[in-house]
Amino acid sequence: MFKFGGETQHLYSHYTIVQYGIMLILGNQDFKMAKKTKSNSWKRQKELQKKYRLDEVPDLNELINIINSIKIERGNYYNYYTARARALFSLYYLTGCRVSEIVKCNSLRIQKKEERPEAIYRYEEKVAHDYQGLKREDIKFLRIDGKKCMIIRTENRKNKYRTTKKMPIPIELELPLVKYILEYMIKYVRAEDLLFPFGVKRATQIINETVGWNVHFIRHIRATHLVTKYDYNEQLLIKFMGWTDSRPAKAYMELSSKDLFRQFFRGHDTQ
Repeated sequence: MFKFGGETQHLYSHYTIVQYGIMLILGNQDFKMAKKTKSNSWKRQKELQKKYRLDEVPDLNELINIINSIKIERGNYYNYYTARARALFSLYYLTGCRVSEIVKCNSLRIQKKEERPEAIYRYEEKVAHDYQGLKREDIKFLRIDGKKCMIIRTENRKNKYRTTKKMPIPIELELPLVKYILEYMIKYVRAEDLLFPFGVKRATQIINETVGWNVHFIRHIRATHLVTKYDYNEQLLIKFMGWTDSRPAKAYMELSSKDLFRQFFRGHDTQ
């Protein structure tokens, strides 16, 4: 145990230790603000997962309907803002990226730990980072085994060894979503331009205001679809999502009851 603020805290409480570490860095007032922001986002995430755990994770057709419903009315720029929001949603889904891996990011939160005789204290440290965001030149088109492929190169936040990642997107299989990106790029983005001229906060707002979701829930849907629709195993999922080990993969590999039922008929003629 250790003394903090006149109270005796138990070292085995991870939450208490994290609080203590963040307080040391940010101070009480900043910690309360950071905790409130994080808790609101986490609360929204858990509400979404609870809702769709009962109704099944949205399938591809539902996602397309959701994207088509995105409309941003801003005077003469209605078409531009609408196309941009639809492309942003599509990119987050197809790549399974974190919000800061697509748009401008000036700082990162790095997990730190401090070893002391009585315990190990874990906390987050904010460090400067210079990532301007995804550029048009980061998206390439080629053929693999005769099939059309879109390669998207982004940053990779959570892998200690690979700071960038390249996601192959099968154009023919996912054309309904790919087309939103292509239409936006062709009409509004020049060769040297950033795809989205804003940062993490604005990207989060656009997704939340247009569909009521956060970006991490879109990432959750993508990871689930890679398993249920494309039969990704644990290692393939780790590679695509940019993780270091298999622990996150176990949380994302959720099979719906419909997919469990369909598994009986795979490889069999149902006619």
